[in-house]
Amino acid sequence: MSARFRYEPAAPSAFGLLHIAGVGLRVDHVPAGALWGRVQRQGPPDEEAPEPPQTLDRCNHEAGLFRSAALRAALTHRTAYDQRGRFVENYPLPMLLSLPTMFGKPEAERIAWRRAYRAEVQWQLNDGPAAMAFHRLNPGAVNTEQGGAVSFQALAQAFDTQGDLNSMLLWAEDGYAARARQGGWEPPAGQPAETLEDILSRPKRPGQLRDVFSAVLFKRPEAAEWLREWSLHVIDKSDAQNFSNGVAARGPHGYGGLNRTVWEPPAYFDAPQSGFRPTPNVPEPWSRPQYEQYSQMPTLALMVPPDIAYFKEGMSTEQRAAALEAALVKVLQTPALRQRGPRRLFYSATADGDGAALLARGLARAAPQAGLLQPGAAFRLEQCLGGDLGAGTMGAALGLATIAVWETREPALVVNLRDSGGAVVCGLLPVNEDYRKRIHPRPYVI
Repeated sequence: MSARFRYEPAAPSAFGLLHIAGVGLRVDHVPAGALWGRVQRQGPPDEEAPEPPQTLDRCNHEAGLFRSAALRAALTHRTAYDQRGRFVENYPLPMLLSLPTMFGKPEAERIAWRRAYRAEVQWQLNDGPAAMAFHRLNPGAVNTEQGGAVSFQALAQAFDTQGDLNSMLLWAEDGYAARARQGGWEPPAGQPAETLEDILSRPKRPGQLRDVFSAVLFKRPEAAEWLREWSLHVIDKSDAQNFSNGVAARGPHGYGGLNRTVWEPPAYFDAPQSGFRPTPNVPEPWSRPQYEQYSQMPTLALMVPPDIAYFKEGMSTEQRAAALEAALVKVLQTPALRQRGPRRLFYSATADGDGAALLARGLARAAPQAGLLQPGAAFRLEQCLGGDLGAGTMGAALGLATIAVWETREPALVVNLRDSGGAVVCGLLPVNEDYRKRIHPRPYVI
């Protein structure tokens, strides 16, 4: 990041690497770790298929459970001592959301529905099964989209343009519960026309819409350094209490006042006379326990800056292929990926086959020796996860690839061609072995 003064956030600057610190993923109730295990051994997508919900009420109930589970998993980790660690308490975590496209609803109703959905997500985190009452979310834009690419692009742009942005949660949901609530759903091409009640009363067929809940937590640690400096001065407001039955309890960590002067070797430091100035993403300074919660969140994978191949209306196949090839080359020529190229490809494409053909053509030119389309290296989400992931596509691809990178210690490439407006290309890198030795061998929570 750019140079800065002590106690001040840095000016905005393009990121070099983003840390993926948490993954919460459910696809038809199966969590991220089990999903990768099944995909890696090429198991059938429906070998752990849940019982059909039968009714929309039951479908909505299960959606709430999986929503809570995905949020909890993304904000929780296992420490080196096999204890449960959690993300920063009492901090309004910036959040972007992807939901399926809405049908036939006036704008006023769409706005009201988005507002209600944001409130429901916060409720699921605090009062639902997630039971994380000390944690706060700051939901931003709710994008209704085809494949989750719009929110992902907004996330990358936010880290590039907001110097105080130290973390962000990328959330996506799709499935019959979401589509029934926001105005309807359409059966995929080639699938028979059925009522929603008929679909919910039978096992899912290959290629059918899947129920997807994904939460991916991104961190930019250097953007939190100014909060570390403030944390030396902050008095933590958490109050501990011991009850007569031996139970100990405490309140949430947070700002409880300032100590004027602190010692940080090799000198004493005085807090600025002007005090803490809130920023758009940080309304209060963190205490030491809060900063420790942030710094102890593990890095599961590192993401290089992504690139977008924009497909404009009227572009020929040749022009689209050239745009995708340029995006692939830009990502693959990142210094870290030049030293150690990706060994696996996670991609999503439309059912018409055009996107898959474009990708094969682009990789043949951009990385002819990489072998990324060979069996065992290429994973098309619609095939290995059993069907259409809709707005959850980008989150599912990132979540699955992150777990794969952690487990295999090898880089991966993610390509999302579900959006008719373009393709998203991003690369993920493993952390170094010295770092892995200091944390839990499997720090993510399922």
